[in-house]
Amino acid sequence: AYVATRIAETVKKIGPAPTKFCVFTMGSMARDESGFFTDLEIGILVTKKDQKVLDYFKRFSQVLADRFFL
Repeated sequence: AYVATRIAETVKKIGPAPTKFCVFTMGSMARDESGFFTDLEIGILVTKKDQKVLDYFKRFSQVLADRFFL
């Protein structure tokens, strides 16, 4: 729920994605073993790939990473 909330906040902040996407976690988070100081391994699947999509998700991932850090 925490990750889903941060994703929704990120989309609200930077605007809707130019394509459908799905975010998935790997490592300890996917195993439900993450702790306060765990690293985050997150992947993003998109339905199309072009420069607009790449630019959006480059910004999306940075804003999301900043939000997790803070």
